[in-house]
Amino acid sequence: MIPDNVMINYYWVGFGNSNTSTIASAGNYIGLNASDDGKGSLQEGSTKNNTYTGYKGLKQALTDSISLQLASHISDKNYISSIKSQLSSNLSTAKFSGVIVTGKTDNLQSLDDLNFVFASNVGLTTPIVPYETPLK
Repeated sequence: MIPDNVMINYYWVGFGNSNTSTIASAGNYIGLNASDDGKGSLQEGSTKNNTYTGYKGLKQALTDSISLQLASHISDKNYISSIKSQLSSNLSTAKFSGVIVTGKTDNLQSLDDLNFVFASNVGLTTPIVPYETPLK
């Protein structure tokens, strides 16, 4: 679905159910970082020794966060429960609401005409220098 010359960096779970206010949830990005090898892959993960990795880690971190008293608006238990309710039992059946991608400007332009692209934004641009080769 995403062109091979564009790098997926982050998989966004979403806002939760339809009762969750989109405005109140703006800025709450719950999801998973993709691998940094340029492939954009995700791992099933684990939760060993209080270390959360991959999809299993995300699920456990959300479960654990409900019982924490965090000083952040993300600690809203209804919001976290809403997000948890849309998670699958494992990564192979998981569904995501969006991705954050990076790439060369020419490569990113190929996304403009795809019917599943809801919005796009240029966040940061950097010059390509001879001593550092972009992954994509």
